[in-house]
Amino acid sequence: MAAESDLYPMRYSIGMFFICVGIAVTLAGLFDLGQGNLFLGAGFVLGAIATLAMVKRAKERYGRPKRYQIMLLLFAVALEVAVIYFLNSNAQFQSLPDYVAQLVVLAVVSAHFMLMRWSFGPWVLKLGAATLLWVGLAGIATIPMTVVVAVYGILEFVFGVIMSAPLFFAQAAKAA
Repeated sequence: MAAESDLYPMRYSIGMFFICVGIAVTLAGLFDLGQGNLFLGAGFVLGAIATLAMVKRAKERYGRPKRYQIMLLLFAVALEVAVIYFLNSNAQFQSLPDYVAQLVVLAVVSAHFMLMRWSFGPWVLKLGAATLLWVGLAGIATIPMTVVVAVYGILEFVFGVIMSAPLFFAQAAKAA
């Protein structure tokens, strides 16, 4: 059986993306949801830069991703964007309370993580399941949105650290 590193070489560099976005989402939740787009934009840009910076290192250690993995990644992102666009243009969705609408969007993001399982491996599936569970719990318990967003970001950060750790630690690289 092939090692996870042989099966999911993109896992390691995308972990850097999750770290950056996780920090940005956490900061948005802790400091100012009104400026959430600014935090998210910065997180996405820094995440993209960090991911690109690690791609060469990951490729040297773990090889190149398969074409289908890249295609599935693009499909999952395109589907996520299309679903959120559809929701935002739907009058019924727009009439929902902000809290519910924000939980629905977070659930869509969580579901798109789960689709990326075949691109990044089982850890991203676990991230999707953990964040979806968190969003469901938040909806049932009506947890304040600032807390929901902050914990969601912390989950992304933690899973990003787990996914990218082998790039930085020789011991972890052997275990992965």
